Amino acid sequence: MRSCVQRAGGLCLVLLCSIVLRVNDASAQTTWTNADIGNPSTAGTGWSGGGYDSMMGSGTGLAGVSDQLALRYQQTTGDVDVKGCIEYAFGDDPAMAAGLMVRESLDPAAPAVLVSLSPASGVTLTWRAAAGTVALAAAPVAAPQSPCLRLVRRANTFTAYVSNRGSDWQIVGESTVTMAVATVTGMSLSSHDPATVAQSMFSGTEVGVPAPLPPIPPSTTPDPSSGTGAPPPPSGSVAPAQSLTPLPAPTPRADSLIPDPWATADLGTAVPNWSTDTYDGQLFTVTGSGQGVQGTADQAHIVYRAIDGDADVIVRVLGMWTTGSGESGLMLRPSLDANSPVAYIGTTNRNGFVFASRPLAGAAAARSATPDAVGTGWLRLSRQGDLFSSYWAPDKVSWVPVGSDLISMPSRVYVGMTVSSGSPAASATAMLSDLSIASATPVTTSPPPTTTPPPGTNQLPVVALTSPSLPATIEVGSSFMITATAADGDGWIAQVNFYADNVLVGSAFAAPFQITWAGSNVGSVRLTVEAVDNAGGRSASPAILMTMVAAGSSPAPSAPPPPSSDPPKPGLVISFAPSPDHDVSVTSYVVDLHTAGDAVTAPPIVSSDIGKPVPSDGVIVFNIFATIDQIPGGTYYVALRAVGPDGSSAAVASDPFTK
Repeated sequence: MRSCVQRAGGLCLVLLCSIVLRVNDASAQTTWTNADIGNPSTAGTGWSGGGYDSMMGSGTGLAGVSDQLALRYQQTTGDVDVKGCIEYAFGDDPAMAAGLMVRESLDPAAPAVLVSLSPASGVTLTWRAAAGTVALAAAPVAAPQSPCLRLVRRANTFTAYVSNRGSDWQIVGESTVTMAVATVTGMSLSSHDPATVAQSMFSGTEVGVPAPLPPIPPSTTPDPSSGTGAPPPPSGSVAPAQSLTPLPAPTPRADSLIPDPWATADLGTAVPNWSTDTYDGQLFTVTGSGQGVQGTADQAHIVYRAIDGDADVIVRVLGMWTTGSGESGLMLRPSLDANSPVAYIGTTNRNGFVFASRPLAGAAAARSATPDAVGTGWLRLSRQGDLFSSYWAPDKVSWVPVGSDLISMPSRVYVGMTVSSGSPAASATAMLSDLSIASATPVTTSPPPTTTPPPGTNQLPVVALTSPSLPATIEVGSSFMITATAADGDGWIAQVNFYADNVLVGSAFAAPFQITWAGSNVGSVRLTVEAVDNAGGRSASPAILMTMVAAGSSPAPSAPPPPSSDPPKPGLVISFAPSPDHDVSVTSYVVDLHTAGDAVTAPPIVSSDIGKPVPSDGVIVFNIFATIDQIPGGTYYVALRAVGPDGSSAAVASDPFTK
C-alpha cells in the first residue's frame, strides 16, 4: 500500500490511498434486473456503481397473502447464499424495510423468504410458506453498528443471519419453505406506506452457493462454544447418555433429523408430524402442537435425551412463530407419560416467560409467569436434588428467577427442548441454540435490565446536527440532506434517528449519518436527531428551526436531490484515516477535484467541504456523489485537506479515476 502523509500548520492528514476510490468500474459490476412486485404505487428503480447497489421503491412489503415491493434480482438455481451490507436505509415510514430475498417467482403471491432491516424493528426474518398463504415473521433482533445481512438456502431450509461488518454471523431465524429449484434472488425494498418512497444502498452484495454443512458431531451435547461464541457452561458435565441404562420410551418420530443421543416424541395427544425437526450442528429447529404444560396432562412436542443426577441446563431461544399461542423451552421429567411430574421453563409469544411444575403424577400443573418480559432470550433450568429452579436472561449473565418448586424425581430423568402451540389444531416452530448441560451450580441473579443502562454503567453517545445550515429555508417538496455527527466514548453508534416535529423521518446505521428528506407542510419545522449506542443508551441533539416555504418562493436547496426514476451515474466514495489531530484541531475536511495532470496546488474544478465525519474503526468513509455529479466525463483525481483554526493541511492526492 502506498503511504500518503502530509503535515502543515500543525495538522496531519493520512490518506489510505489503496482504498480511497470506488467508482464506475463497469467490469466489476454484477448484472441485476429491476422489477416491481405487486404493482406498487410508485415504480421502483435501482442502479449499481463503485461496488454499491442503490434502490428506490415503495409498497407494503412481504406481508399478507400478496407482496408489494421493489426487487433487484438475479436468476438462481438450487442452493443459494446471498449477502450484502446496508450503507443506509430510510423512508418517511419508519417501518420501511430493506433486505435480501429469495422467492420462487415474480408473482406477488409466490413463496418467498426475506431477511430485512427496518428502522422501526431491527432485523427480521419473514417468509411465505406456500403460494397465496399469509406471510409469517420471526421475532426481530437488534441491528448492529454496521449491519450486513445474509440469507442461505439449503434445499427447503432458509437461514437468515446478521453481522457487524460482515463477520461473526449471528442467526436471525430459520424457516422451512418449499420452493422450486429455479428462483429469483436479490435485494428488496419497501416503504410500508404505499404512498411514500424508501431508499437504500447495499455494498458488497454477492450471490453464491453455500458451503457444505459441517458433519454432525458424535453423540455428545452440542458444544456451546460454537455459534454465537457464548461463554462455556459451568464446569462439570453430565454422564453421557450411552453410559446410562435407557429409560422406557415410545417409538421416536420417524420424521426427525435429530442425531443420536437425542430423540423426538409427542407428549399426550399433540398432533404428530407437523414438520421435520432438524439440527445443523449449531441450531435446533423444533415444530409441534398441543396445549403445553398445564392441567393434569401435557400436550407438546419434545426433543429429549436421558441424563443422571443434578443438572444445570441452558438454551437460547432465537425465535418462535406459531399459528396459535406458542411456547418453547426446557423440561425435566422422569417419563414421557403425559401426566408425569415435570419442571418446565418456557418463553411464550404472548406472556413473557413461564415456569410450570407438576409435583405428582396426575396432579394439576402450577404456572407462574413474568408477563412484562420479552419472549426471546436465554432460559435456564436447574436441578439440585428435589429443588427445581428456573431463570431467564437477555444475555446469559443477568439471570432473573421465574419460579421454583420441590418435586420428587428419580436420579435419572429426561431433559428436553419442547414446543407447543396452545391447541392441537395449531402448530408452532422454535429455533434454539447454544444448548449446554452441566452439573448444577448456584445461579447468581440480577434485576431485569432497563432499556438505557443505569447512570455510571454506560457513557451516553454525543450527537449534533450539522446540516442544514442556519438560517435554513427550503421549498416544500424539494429534497435536501440532513446530516449529523455522532460518537460514543465506550462503544459504538448503533443507529441515528432523524425527527421533524418529533416524527421519525429516517434513520442511518453507519457514518456518514445522513438522510434525504422532501420536507413537510409550509411553516416552521423543528429538526432534532437522536443517537443510540450499542448498549441502548440514547442522547438527543439540540433542535434547529427551519422554514418550509411554498414551491417557487425560494432558491433551490444546495443539497443534491435524491436519485430520480432515471438511474443517475453512481458517485464516488472516499475512504481515509482521520488526521491524528482529528479530535482536537480539525474542524472539517475539504475535497478538491482536479483534472488529471494538474498540480495539486492548482485551483480545483470543484471544491466541497464535507464537514467532520465521525470515524468508524479508524477510517472515515464519505460518498461525494454531489461533487462528482457536477463534472463532465473525463479523468480526474481527488485532493483532500484537513481544516482547522490555524489553516489547512497540505492536500493529499488520490490516484486518478475516470468518470
